[in-house]
Amino acid sequence: MTHCPPSSALPTISPPAESNTIPTSSDTESFKILSFSTNCDICTYPIPASNTRYHCLECNSGDYDVCTNCYLKLVATGKINKENGHNGWRRCLAGHRMIVVGFEDHEEGQRRVIIRDLVGGRALNEQHVIQSQIQSPTSSLASGGLVASPELGTGDWTWKDGPERRKKASRLRGGPAPTNSITGGTTSASDPSHPSLSSATATPMIPPFRRFPPDGGVGLIVRALWSWYPEEEVRDELVFPRGAHITESENINDDWFWGCYAGRTGLFPGSHVEFVREVHR
Repeated sequence: MTHCPPSSALPTISPPAESNTIPTSSDTESFKILSFSTNCDICTYPIPASNTRYHCLECNSGDYDVCTNCYLKLVATGKINKENGHNGWRRCLAGHRMIVVGFEDHEEGQRRVIIRDLVGGRALNEQHVIQSQIQSPTSSLASGGLVASPELGTGDWTWKDGPERRKKASRLRGGPAPTNSITGGTTSASDPSHPSLSSATATPMIPPFRRFPPDGGVGLIVRALWSWYPEEEVRDELVFPRGAHITESENINDDWFWGCYAGRTGLFPGSHVEFVREVHR
């Protein structure tokens, strides 16, 4: 004979709590894409993100922007000479070469991009321009006078005599061998079947002389196969990540190259990059 307790005496078992609970709105963090407006330093009006603007890297510690309308007015009124305007050296009122920047839409928001880089690049030697200005001190941009350009003095532009010493002995540290972008195999500088970076432009086709140097400068454009981080005490080498495009590059001695990346210039090992194309003057 069995005894069955009444149903009221049985303990109540609560259902197990779910491990994957849906957080409430108060528990979740909301992220918002911030939008920043840039004001023109001439008319002080905001520049829409859809419009390009002229940006000076030197004036006001690199925070100097001019809208397209104001810059065209400066050229039309003679405050900036036509030679230094939008179809020339693209200089600001202080005589600095400017870049043209804009914004592109991406999934994570708008991204700032350089539409047109510095005329002549960052390695352009403007020392002879300064000498020409000293010889004619009455010329100034603000007064509408002419600012001498390199081709008026020597008939050519120079990138060789920059402030940095572009010399480097053959390095002793080992690095990964360059990879052929098509086959994926390693290449050697002495292998005639795979031309090296130096032989890729051994017989370039020189175009006719142009009035102004190209945007972004001249020289080799190379792509980084591996990142390069110099030692802390080294000051003359360039830092770049994998996949970076290094412009204005120059072959120093096959082991070392000189170039520009992210506004900085310096030396880097040639075994870490592959040839993309060459820009002639």
